[in-house]
Amino acid sequence: MHVKRWDVKVATLLASTNHHGLSTFTYEMLERWERRRDDGSFDFIASVGAATMPADLAAILSFALNITCVFYDQNQAVRLLEPSHQVSGHDLAPQAFIKRAFDHEVISKPGDEATVLGFVEQLLALERNYFEGALRAIHRYVNGTRLLLQDKNLAYATMVMSIEALAQEFDGYMPVWSDYEDRKRKPIDLALDGIEGVAAENVRAAILMNEHVALRKRYRDFALKNTSSAFYREETIDAVRPISRRDLGIALTQAYDVRSKYLHTLTEIPEILSASNHYADYELFNNKPLLTFQGLARVCRNLIRTFVMRSPIADVETVDYRKSAVRAYEAQLHSTVWMGHPEAFGAATAATWLTGGCPGRC
Repeated sequence: MHVKRWDVKVATLLASTNHHGLSTFTYEMLERWERRRDDGSFDFIASVGAATMPADLAAILSFALNITCVFYDQNQAVRLLEPSHQVSGHDLAPQAFIKRAFDHEVISKPGDEATVLGFVEQLLALERNYFEGALRAIHRYVNGTRLLLQDKNLAYATMVMSIEALAQEFDGYMPVWSDYEDRKRKPIDLALDGIEGVAAENVRAAILMNEHVALRKRYRDFALKNTSSAFYREETIDAVRPISRRDLGIALTQAYDVRSKYLHTLTEIPEILSASNHYADYELFNNKPLLTFQGLARVCRNLIRTFVMRSPIADVETVDYRKSAVRAYEAQLHSTVWMGHPEAFGAATAATWLTGGCPGRC
């Protein structure tokens, strides 16, 4: 894919010399961190390193344009785009599963630049927690597609999780007692027999607060709600066997079950997903539609784009973004730093003082 000059809000992309037959570009990016905090003290972060922001940009470009864009690691690009890899014991390379994403030669389409610029601008305008959630989902989706090179089982599960992560954090779901698994709910109802009114409801509410319930239903409902009409219309122009809205709910449920069985019992994905399907959206499994890698990729890309476009925008927002900086984390200071300040010694800190900061026995 050829880029002359794109100003994408956070960076400028410039055409560069091809390398090993790959289209390359040079990026110009300026990293800014406040020198002082609000209280006037010097900030402890001077830089997060040269790789952080370009890696985010590469993932966004890969997602927005459905291409392979890697930062620095050109060998990875060569492996991903090589058409004759053996993948998990099969002769099918990644490009056999997802259209365009792993093509060695990608022809720019009219509107590609506007698509990238508009998407980046909208993403940056979001409230911070929505921005971070969307960026995590983008990275997980892109990483999932690239796992096709090593492990199709993990690739499929990771792509499913790119949607699941958004569903669990942003669906606004409030569980009800009937959502609780029957096997667990019935013994509790039996134990609460004879206890009526507020007391029984408080017990049930306390249980629900500490449980993740109806995850599969929440995943499916969130995906259906955040899949735009374009998925069933404009985006089906070059789709093979595009899936209908009615069948999508069933296919999403099956995809979630495939993901769960792999993560919990290492049950491999159905063999039909490992075969060439000529980019069809779905195959029949157990006589029901199951999303292929191509179909799942279409859903993920449409859903995450829709999530970004529908999420709330923040004109001004106070955020301590230092806490989310890469490689920045909180750690306990060595005892030589704080042991000489007895004024902080008390009942709440006694265990720390008496063990020299070591949890348990040192």
